[in-house]
Amino acid sequence: MMNDLLVSPTPGRIQRAQRTGSGSAHGKITNHPSWTGTPMTQTSPARKAVRALVVNGRDELLLIHWEDPLDGHEILEPPGGAVEPDESLEAALLRETAEETGWDIQLCGTPRPHFRKTTWAGQTYEGTEWFCLARPLTASQQALETYERPWFRGVKWVPIDHLHVSQIPLEPPHLVSVLKDVMGQSPDSTGGSLS
Repeated sequence: MMNDLLVSPTPGRIQRAQRTGSGSAHGKITNHPSWTGTPMTQTSPARKAVRALVVNGRDELLLIHWEDPLDGHEILEPPGGAVEPDESLEAALLRETAEETGWDIQLCGTPRPHFRKTTWAGQTYEGTEWFCLARPLTASQQALETYERPWFRGVKWVPIDHLHVSQIPLEPPHLVSVLKDVMGQSPDSTGGSLS
């Protein structure tokens, strides 16, 4: 059995959950008190969050492949996460992208707000996230948070013109329209195809 740190339905608490299965994050959660087979959805407190839309010279978007620890559904989403206290949006974009993907990036434009509602590990996150276009600079060592590692399935460069036919659901589901908006406002846009 493997122990994972999971956010408790009680805000501010983290609990250990045991999984059955081999040494990966695959398997059923067996000892979490509120997870009895049917996901419990609870709205999380609002948080300030960012997402980097990193586009390379081949018009590919950098996405992270995750597997939900509760029900096993998979998603592809841009790198990003919570903004730390006293941290700027730009600093959070650079930090989160480096931590989750190992890529150092250059921001191209100003972060733009977009509404997002998603459910992860039984928690519904709803609110504004700030998205910013970026270009990759150099790859370095990835530094995922310990609690993220079991659910991480990889980093993928996905051709922008293939986003609408992704076999794995995109998060947010309206990612293509967010990318169009962010690329349209950036004077430093790569000019990728978003049909």
